[in-house]
Amino acid sequence: MMTRSWCSAVAVLVVLWSGLARSAPLVLIEDGVARAVVVTAASPTPLASYAAAELVEHLRLATGVSLPVVAEDAAPAAGVRLYLGPVAAAAAAGIDAAALPPEGTRLLTTATALFIVGDDGDGAPMHADTRGGTLWGVYEVLERVLEVRWLWPGELGTVVPSRRTVAVPSYDETLSPRLMQRQVRPGLIVRPSPTRGFSPAGLAAYRQAQEVFLRRHRIGRSTPFRYGHAFESWWGLYGEEHPEWFQLVAGRRGPTSPGRRFSMCVSDPALHRHIIDLWRAGRAENPAGARNVNGCENDIAGLCECERCQAWDGPQPAEIPRRFGPRVVSDRYARFWQALHDLAVQEDPQAIVMGYAYVNYAPPPLTALRLHPNILVGTVPDLFFPRSAEEQQWVKDQWMGWRQTGCTLFLRPNYTLHGYVLPYIYVHQFADEFQFEAANGMRATDFDSLTGQWATQGPTNYVLMRLHTRPEQPLDEILAEYYSGFGPAAAAVRRYFDTWEAHTTALLGAPGAVGASGIGRWSTLAKDAHRLFPPSSFAAAAGLLAEARRAAGADGVAAQRVAFLELGLEHARLCAQVAAVVAGDDAEASPFAAGRALRDLAAFREQHEGSFFSNLAFASTIEGRSWAMPAVWDGTPVHGLSPPVAPLGEPEPAFSLRGSGTILADLAAGEAFRARLRAQRVGANDSPVQWVVVGPGDRVLERGEVAVGEAIDLVVPAPSAGTCALFVQSNLNRALVTARNDHAALLGPKVAWVSETAPVFFMVPEGLKAFTLTLSATWPGENVRLRVVDPEGNEAATAEVASRGPQSLSVEVPPGRAGKAWSVAFEKPTQGVLEDYTIEIGPELPPFLAHRADRLVQSGPRAGPP
Repeated sequence: MMTRSWCSAVAVLVVLWSGLARSAPLVLIEDGVARAVVVTAASPTPLASYAAAELVEHLRLATGVSLPVVAEDAAPAAGVRLYLGPVAAAAAAGIDAAALPPEGTRLLTTATALFIVGDDGDGAPMHADTRGGTLWGVYEVLERVLEVRWLWPGELGTVVPSRRTVAVPSYDETLSPRLMQRQVRPGLIVRPSPTRGFSPAGLAAYRQAQEVFLRRHRIGRSTPFRYGHAFESWWGLYGEEHPEWFQLVAGRRGPTSPGRRFSMCVSDPALHRHIIDLWRAGRAENPAGARNVNGCENDIAGLCECERCQAWDGPQPAEIPRRFGPRVVSDRYARFWQALHDLAVQEDPQAIVMGYAYVNYAPPPLTALRLHPNILVGTVPDLFFPRSAEEQQWVKDQWMGWRQTGCTLFLRPNYTLHGYVLPYIYVHQFADEFQFEAANGMRATDFDSLTGQWATQGPTNYVLMRLHTRPEQPLDEILAEYYSGFGPAAAAVRRYFDTWEAHTTALLGAPGAVGASGIGRWSTLAKDAHRLFPPSSFAAAAGLLAEARRAAGADGVAAQRVAFLELGLEHARLCAQVAAVVAGDDAEASPFAAGRALRDLAAFREQHEGSFFSNLAFASTIEGRSWAMPAVWDGTPVHGLSPPVAPLGEPEPAFSLRGSGTILADLAAGEAFRARLRAQRVGANDSPVQWVVVGPGDRVLERGEVAVGEAIDLVVPAPSAGTCALFVQSNLNRALVTARNDHAALLGPKVAWVSETAPVFFMVPEGLKAFTLTLSATWPGENVRLRVVDPEGNEAATAEVASRGPQSLSVEVPPGRAGKAWSVAFEKPTQGVLEDYTIEIGPELPPFLAHRADRLVQSGPRAGPP
C-alpha cells in the first residue's frame, strides 16, 4: 500500500504505472457499454450520495453512458462494482475508514471492484466543514483516468475528453490533503452600488455553480476553525468596565473617536484570562465545534502605547515598507499568542491558538522568540501583485522569519481581491510565492477572496485552485492543463494571456504604484480602469482573440470557450469606458453619458450573467466603492415655479457636497449659467474639484477644475434657451456650490453631503399627506441632526443618525401645507461629529433641492415663453 498526499504529479504517475504492471485494468465502460455499477451503503451519507452523482455524471459526459447506482444490499453478485464510501464490502477488503487520516481516501482495486472510501463528515456536501474523503477520491480518479479538468464554474468550463472505453488501473494507496485547510473565500460580496450586479436568480445560480467548482478543487478543511478579527464588538461590551483591555493612544483608552476601529492592549493578563474563559465556555456549549482560541487582532494595526506593550516589542528595524510600519509590534503579538496558549493547554493539551501576522505585526518577531507548533499564524503579505523582485523576496523573507519561531503557518492573503474585472494577470509571481511557502511549512490557506472574473483572469484563478491539490506541480504543466481546454486554439489563447501578464507587470513602471498603495488599490480599482487598461490595449487584445477564434476552426467547444473569453474582454472594455466617463477624462463626453454607458453595461450583464463569465456581485461592489456617480439626469428639461425671485442674500448659501452633484438651471435666451465653486480639503486629500457645464442637447459647453483652497465664479454663456446642467465631482474633498441663476436646483433624490450646509428647499405636491426622508451616516461616529420645517416656518419633524445604515423619517403633511415648498436644515448632532452624511428624499417628492423656495424647478418644458 502507498500513502501519499495530493502534492506530486510524479508520485501519481509512479502509482499509476506500478498499478498497471501488477494487474490488468478494471473495465468500467467498454466500447460504449456499461460493465459496472456504482455501489453505496444502504443508507449513504449525503456526501457519499453526492460523490456517486459526480462520478456517474462525469462518466456520462465522457462516454454517453450512465452507470447505475445501487445500494449495497441490492448490488448484483457478479460484475464490476465501484464501491463509494463506508460499505460492508470495504471492511471485508480490509479497509478501515475510521483509521484513515483526516479527509483521507483509500483507493483499492481488486479483480472485480474499485473501492473509493474516505474519511467523510455527515454534513452537507457543499459545506467546507464537511470532511470529503470519498468525494476527494472520486475527483482524484476522474482527473487521473478521464483527464477531467475544471477550468471555471459551469458546464462550459468542465473539460471531459470523449472516449468509448473507461478502464481503471490497479490502485492500492491512501491519499490525504497536504493542507489541513484549503480555503478560498467565494467573493460573493453584495453591497449597495449604482451599477447592476446579478439578478436574484442569477446570483443563486452563480453561487451554486461556484460552490460545486470549489469542492471539485477540494476546497475544505480537516478541522473546523473559527477565527477572524476577534474583538470588534468588545468596546461596547467591556469598554466601560475594563478600559484597560483596550489600546492606550495619546493617553486615552479605547477608540480614538466614537465608532473608530481599535486594537487591544494585548499584554494585559486579565484580557488573556477573559479570552480563555470565553473559549472554555464555548467548548462546553458546543463540544463538537471549533477547538481553537481566536487570537486575531481587529482589522487595524497594533496601536497600544502602554509601557507594558512597548516593553514586549523588539528592537525596531532600520527601514520597513510603509504598509508595515512605522512601529513594528510583531514581538508583542507573538508573546500574546504564546500567553493564550500557555493558559489554554491547562484546559486542553492539544489546544490551538490562531492569530494573524498583519499590518505592523506582519514582519516576523525581531527577537529570538519560540512559539509552540499549535500556534497557527496566518501571514497576510499585503504587497499586492505585480511586485518588484525585491518585494517578492521580502515576502519570502517574512515567511521564513515566522517559520523560524516554530509556529505553524498558514497563508491568509488579501491580494487575490485585486484586478476588478480586468485582465489583470500575475500568475507567475503568485505561483512562485505559493510554491515557496508550500515547500517551507505551509499547512493551510485562507484566501480573501476570489474575484470570480473567469473570462479575464482565468489562468490565475485556475492556478490558484490547482496549487491547493498539486502544490509541487510545475507551473507550466498547470498552465498547459488550462490552455488545453481551448483545443486547437490553445497556443493563441496562451499568447493572449501572456500579453496581458506582460501588460500587468509593466504597470510597475507606470506613474503611481499599482500595488498595495497608489491608484491601483483593489477596492477602488474601477476608478482607474481606463488609465491602467486604455482603449488601445483592448483593441490589441481583441485581435489576439480573433486569432484564437480562427485557430479553433471546426472545434465547436473550443470556439465556445474562446467566445467566453471574448465576453470577458468586452465586459472589461465596457467597464473601462464607464470609468473614463465617470472620471471626466473624455473631453468630448458629457458626464451624463455615464448614465447611458451604465445602461449599456447593465444590458450586457443581464444578457450574459448565466454564462458565469464574471462574478457580477464582486464587480458591482468594486464599482460602488470606486465611482461617485452623478445623479442620472436623462435630459428632461426643467422650468422655474415662481417667475419673480428674491436675491440670495449675504452670505450666499451653498450646497456642501462630498462626491458628485448635478445642478439644473432653467435659462432664458441669452442668459449665461452662473455659479460659484469652492474647493476645501478633507484630510490630506489634494485632489481638485472638477466641473462640467452641459447645455441643451447634452453638449459640453465648458469644463475645468478648482484647486483645493481656491474658488471660482462660473459664467458660461448658453447657446440657446433651455436647461443647462453643472456637474461637480469633489473627488472626496468638499465642494461648496452656490447656484446663482434665478431658477436652479440640485438634482436628487439622493445627495452625499459633508460638514455644514445651508438649509435646502423642496416641493411637496398637492394632495400629499405624508412623505419620507432617509438619512444615513457614511462612517461610524459621523452623525447629523435633521430638522424639517413646513411652509409656515414650523418645525415638523426632527431626526438624528444613531448608527450606520439608513434611517427613515416619515413626515405628515397637515391640511393646507401641500402644494408648497418645505425645507430641511442639517445641524450638529448631540453625539459624534458632523462630517459625512447622506439624505434621500422619497419618491413621492420631486427630486429637486434649491437654496430658496422661489428658486425651485420642476420637470417638463415651459408652458410658454420665459
